[in-house]
Amino acid sequence: MKTRVFYNEKMKKWFEGVEDQGVIYPEVDPFHTVFRFADNVYSLYEENVTGGSAMWMHLIDGPEKALLVDTGAGIGDLKGLVRKLIGDKELYVVNTHEHWDHVFGNYQFDRVWCHPYAVPWITDNYMRPDVWDRFLDENGRGLKRDFVREDFIKFRNYALFVCGEGDSFDLGDGYRLEVIYTPGHASGGISVLDPQSRILFTGGMHSDNTVISGVNKYYPNECTIAAFLRGLERLESGYSGRFDRIFAGHEIVPLDASYIRDEIQACRDVLADHGCCEASWDTGNGLMYRHMVGEAGIRFTDRSFGE
Repeated sequence: MKTRVFYNEKMKKWFEGVEDQGVIYPEVDPFHTVFRFADNVYSLYEENVTGGSAMWMHLIDGPEKALLVDTGAGIGDLKGLVRKLIGDKELYVVNTHEHWDHVFGNYQFDRVWCHPYAVPWITDNYMRPDVWDRFLDENGRGLKRDFVREDFIKFRNYALFVCGEGDSFDLGDGYRLEVIYTPGHASGGISVLDPQSRILFTGGMHSDNTVISGVNKYYPNECTIAAFLRGLERLESGYSGRFDRIFAGHEIVPLDASYIRDEIQACRDVLADHGCCEASWDTGNGLMYRHMVGEAGIRFTDRSFGE
């Protein structure tokens, strides 16, 4: 995947300004670029295999242990890269939610933590060896990007463990990361708070325009605008004084913490007036709408309001 693909011009311009800070270790993994936007955090940039919005995984290097936030699409040797960066430290692997572009790298690891609401989606849909077939043509080459089947990791089963609101991960010497339930984008959405570095890691949330599809057959009421707003208000009321920056799973990193207030307003606007949007387009499965407040915004469908 030699050519960079960007979600929008804003992201393209931003990335061009930081690209020279990134490091690639081609002997280990040519598919991820490593950035350091915080002293003890490695941010791993992965091109989207579908040609869509690229992904970020964030590796928090604690005093004794490390924690990897999300695992991407399963292309390249993510585990080998992580080991090059942190050595033989004990590693926690945490999925911020159940979407494929955040969990398909799980197969390289023995144990992965996620919210209980993410478990059925992962186990029912992704615990099988053909998960990458959707990205490949009949010759095993990428449909949208330049890669082959052999560029993906091998499938193997792994153990899922659950974590939720109030849980934490101890990285040693009092360095503790906290789990916060933040649904809306996904039913099993969580954010990971690092109060020592004053960073909130959010996965699919807060990535330019957070998508709220309203689609989830297991917990549909947790994929609505109202659910997203509840999570945002929880962050604002209970945690806002404890972080300054947001490290999301897509687009620009970092974002300022004030981004959350604008997203709260965007949700309130749309809930008060379902027709409140600046743009709409046909996705092939119905209309998608977008409403922005400042630099923040949400994308939603007619199903995003729930039953």
